Amino acid sequence: AAEAAVQNVLTLEDGDDREFAKQRLQGVLALLESSPLAVLVVAHLGRPSPDGEQPPQAEAGDGAEVLENASGEEPDAGSNLMLHDVAKRMRSLPSLEPLLELLREVVEGPASSIEFVPHDVWLGEPETFAEKVRNDRSENKVFLIENLSVFPEEVGEHRIVKALPTTEEAPPAATPEGTPAAPTTMMSFTRVPWARREFWAKRAFNFLLPDIVVQDSFTTACKSMTLHTGFWPAHPQRYLGPYIEAEMVAFLDVLQLPFKGGESSGGEEEPGANKDDDENGGAREPAPLLV
Repeated sequence: AAEAAVQNVLTLEDGDDREFAKQRLQGVLALLESSPLAVLVVAHLGRPSPDGEQPPQAEAGDGAEVLENASGEEPDAGSNLMLHDVAKRMRSLPSLEPLLELLREVVEGPASSIEFVPHDVWLGEPETFAEKVRNDRSENKVFLIENLSVFPEEVGEHRIVKALPTTEEAPPAATPEGTPAAPTTMMSFTRVPWARREFWAKRAFNFLLPDIVVQDSFTTACKSMTLHTGFWPAHPQRYLGPYIEAEMVAFLDVLQLPFKGGESSGGEEEPGANKDDDENGGAREPAPLLV
């Protein structure tokens, strides 16, 4: 919503930042008018530190942190490893939990419940969380999902810090005083293949099975996030939200294009709209705007 201080803590001060964030959340209020079972609010904020930059975790039994799901039970090895990587990356990303109170102010009336959902809940206990979301005894439930920028499979890129190879026979040469030392690490940047990204999405949303994705962030819509561009079995339908629609209308007005939203303008002609006529003397139909 509002890109405030991206330093592990998301802060929204009173004033313009707070009002702008509330304005961006109005799309959730519009969705609740159709009385859905639930609305899951997701966002991408910040960029995690490259994997490998932080020191490795201690071995099990050596004071290591044991990741458990919300029920207190240790998940399977694959899930535990994924949550372990997520927890490490979240240390360099802001949590979206501070947005919960702001979201509550916006949707408190129409929403039957409002809840923040950490990654270890919707990923650690996917069946339990999906059952809670799809519970048909209540409608208009709102869930704020933790920051999705933590997943390389979602954003499509993976950065890793690797140590440069060194040899014991040739130790690093001494550098003159004041000269920066030679780098000992290098940054590795890779694009995550679409097959891996869509497999991740299928696994992550296997139980939740969202029906519709409403993209209401123009900035995110310009990026190839897996959630709104990937295709996997039972992937959701995609629609544009009211905020993007307002942005597109503003673009058409500023560019003074001879059409608005695909409808004929009618009435007074736009300047220069009919300069080029076809061979039959009729006015040329404007081409559709493709985004």
